[in-house]
Parts: sequence; C-alpha cells; structure tokens
Amino acid sequence: MIDRRLKKNTKMFIIVHPSWFIQTLLGITRPFISSKFSSKIKYVNSLRELGEIIPTEYLHIPPSIINSCVSIQDLHR
Repeated sequence: MIDRRLKKNTKMFIIVHPSWFIQTLLGITRPFISSKFSSKIKYVNSLRELGEIIPTEYLHIPPSIINSCVSIQDLHR
C-alpha cells in the first residue's frame, strides 16, 4: 500500500506506455483506491504526450528508452 503522506503530496501519478495488464489491474483495484488518488493517475502512450505534461528537461530518460520510442513512432507512420 502507498503511505498516506505520499498519497496526499502526490500531484499526479503518470504511467508511460501502460500495458493492458497494468490498465486492467488498476481498473480492478480502482474501487479500493480513494477517488481523489485515482483521479491523479494519468496514462500517456508516448514520450511526446509526457512532454506535454512535464517539460522533458526536468526528466532523466535513458537513451535506450528514447531510441525505442522513436523506432515505435517510425513503425506507426
């Protein structure tokens, strides 16, 4: 479980590239999580979407993740 202080101080909980398993698991546990905390959970499907929420200069994203995201975007074009 997540500590109460951490839940209170969390502004947003962002999940990047959520798998169907994670989305299903959080969907099943949503009735047991407070509505305030579950409203803080956001899903983003790409680093570009993440960059719209948080400026990427404040994030440490490993180069391997950036490269894999670029290759995934190239496949979808």
